[in-house]
Amino acid sequence: MFILNILSDKILGECIREIKSSQKSIYLTFDDGPNQFCTPQVLDLLKKYNIHASFFLIAENILPNIEIFNRIKNEGHAIGNHSLDHNTLTYFKGEIALEHWIDCGEKIIASYLGHPSIGFRPPAGVRTPPLKKIMNKINSKPIMWKHRFYDTYIIFTDSAWKKKIQKIKDGDIVLLHDTHKTPEKFLASLENLIKYLIKNKYQIIKLPATKIFT
Repeated sequence: MFILNILSDKILGECIREIKSSQKSIYLTFDDGPNQFCTPQVLDLLKKYNIHASFFLIAENILPNIEIFNRIKNEGHAIGNHSLDHNTLTYFKGEIALEHWIDCGEKIIASYLGHPSIGFRPPAGVRTPPLKKIMNKINSKPIMWKHRFYDTYIIFTDSAWKKKIQKIKDGDIVLLHDTHKTPEKFLASLENLIKYLIKNKYQIIKLPATKIFT
């Protein structure tokens, strides 16, 4: 995997998968919200353990869920740009359309935040040469992840994170989603993961802005 990442970064541009720090840190990230069924309960869980995460939001989801967005913001979590509408066909529409897709998402999110987002995470984790050009143009890097659980396709369970937990290291970015319509099992396993990380002396913190890393 390490060699594949190096090769892909050479072709598709550098990205952020981990952030080393002076503390033993893990970055929990949640994609595709805000979502009325799951996001509030994820926020409740984060508040219960007094930890912060990062939410990569679809811009078009914000206004219909503005109270949830404001809660993410006001409770001190990081907010990133996950495009205007998560329509992955945009990757095939050319550089101008791709840049517009990213820029419109950023402008909407920033208008509600009052400042720029922490950075862009490409929907479905797709990186292309045109995306590389756009990221270079705006002097940034896409924020990816070191570990994912495919929780939009497979139910996130304790066995899922326990299979990977020995591979999770200091500074790793973990990808999850806050879009589950029946989130009870997801939330139960997420809480168990959080408790494990805390027990093992990890600091669960939010991502900083990507401009720091350019």
